[in-house]
Amino acid sequence: MNVRILKNIVLLLIPLWMWSCDEEMMDYEGKDGVYFMMQKAPVSGYGDPENFEYVDTTHVSFASIVGADTVLPIRVRVMGDVKEYDRHVSMQIVAGESTAVEGEDYEGFDLSQSVKAKERQVEIPCRIIRTDKLAKENLVLSLVIQLLENDDFSLPLVWWQPFGNIYGDVRDSVNVVRHVILIDNIVKMPNVWKEAYWGKWSVKKFTIMCDLFKMTWDDFNALTLDQDSRLRIMGQNLDRYLKEKEADGETIYEEERDENGDLVKMTAGSQI
Repeated sequence: MNVRILKNIVLLLIPLWMWSCDEEMMDYEGKDGVYFMMQKAPVSGYGDPENFEYVDTTHVSFASIVGADTVLPIRVRVMGDVKEYDRHVSMQIVAGESTAVEGEDYEGFDLSQSVKAKERQVEIPCRIIRTDKLAKENLVLSLVIQLLENDDFSLPLVWWQPFGNIYGDVRDSVNVVRHVILIDNIVKMPNVWKEAYWGKWSVKKFTIMCDLFKMTWDDFNALTLDQDSRLRIMGQNLDRYLKEKEADGETIYEEERDENGDLVKMTAGSQI
């Protein structure tokens, strides 16, 4: 590249860089505000949490959760100055868009929360409950939470522009005053399913294996084919478990039926 052209490019970029730095160092002006600080960690799981990607939808799948319930922390962050006194955050459940039922699918929480003196955020624990109805195929429940203005806080920031999106395309923006929680128990086959050791895939068999090995869907999905010895041992333990249940008169059957209309007995793979 021509040296003169390169020099001109650098001279053009310097003012933009200085303006960017000034923007970051400017104090927030106006009435203090709040927004949902809900983020998604990178695949690696590493990095500064302050720089994790912002999201306006959180997916809670019991397919990857062991236990009858789970707690999702809902974080609300303050824009503006830290104060020497408590301040209140107001929110509401958007009833017309929420299909999750309070007291059944999640435990209700106080919709008026306090940001304590000298604090910059409040974290609200939302306990989500695994229910039998989630076992229905493709059932996805929603819980929609909306921040509200009050005497302490305004809502000056509605859309968060992701880093790198200098044009502010709203299609790629994140709504930080309205958060959607999606709840399901939809089980999909993990990346590795060793049929030779574990037998034919089924949701019922996978659920049994999760309980038997104290593993989640994420744990299964992290397995690789080069872990052959481990995969084979898992198949052997599954086979032993199924035969013990049959010996106790508690034979486990799949949900499917054979050509005669009889339930198919669950088995492990044929090469264990």
